[in-house]
Amino acid sequence: MGKAPGSGRWTCRGAHAVSQALVVAAGVSIDGTREALGTAVGDSGSFEFWREFLIGLRGRGLLGCAWSSPTPVRF
Repeated sequence: MGKAPGSGRWTCRGAHAVSQALVVAAGVSIDGTREALGTAVGDSGSFEFWREFLIGLRGRGLLGCAWSSPTPVRF
């Protein structure tokens, strides 16, 4: 059984409760300082969501980054 709306995993879109993801882009500067580079809430399975999120990071000057994920990723 799914979680109830308002439990932190669901948001309301119109009259419907939909599952959403919070994504965080984190970085480490040259001096070792950790920084949150960006956050977004949306459908993590949506190409458009990821495209807009990454374009936003690039638009704020993020260049030359490496990918890291807590779960295995296949490319």
